[in-house]
Amino acid sequence: MRLRELPSRCFLLLLTIGLCGMGPVALAQTPLSGSVFDNPTTPLGAGVTYSVNGHITVPAGQTLTVPPGVVFKFNGNHGFTVAGTLLCGTLAQPAVVFTSATDDSVGVDLTAGVTAGAAGSWNQIYFGTASDASLVRNTVVRFAGS
Repeated sequence: MRLRELPSRCFLLLLTIGLCGMGPVALAQTPLSGSVFDNPTTPLGAGVTYSVNGHITVPAGQTLTVPPGVVFKFNGNHGFTVAGTLLCGTLAQPAVVFTSATDDSVGVDLTAGVTAGAAGSWNQIYFGTASDASLVRNTVVRFAGS
C-alpha cells in the first residue's frame, strides 16, 4: 500500500462505521410535535417510529399522508387533532399504529426495560368538523383515553 492511499481508506472506514452506527439511533429518536402535514422535504417515512412529545395537529386546509408501518408513540397526555385531512394507512401491510410510548409490542422501544402500555397513557385522536375528507384504513389505536 502506498502512503497516499492510507488517508482515503481510513476516511471510508470511518464513514462506514459512522453511517452504520447512526441508523438505529436515528429511528429511535424521531420526535414529532406541533403542526404536521405533507411536506416534500420531510415526509413521514414508511415503517418509522415517531416519538410524540407534544400535541400534534393537521391544520385546516392541510393534508397528512401516513404510509404503512408508521408507529406514533405518545409520551404523556398528548393527543392528535385533525383539523384538515388525514390519509392514514393503505390496504397493504403493515398497519399504522397509534399507541403509548411504553408499548414495547410494536415499533422501536423508546423506554428502558420491558414496559407495556395502559389505558389512558395518551389522550385521543380528534377529528374536527372540516376533516370529513379524511380516510383511515388498516390502523390500530391502543391505550388512548381513560
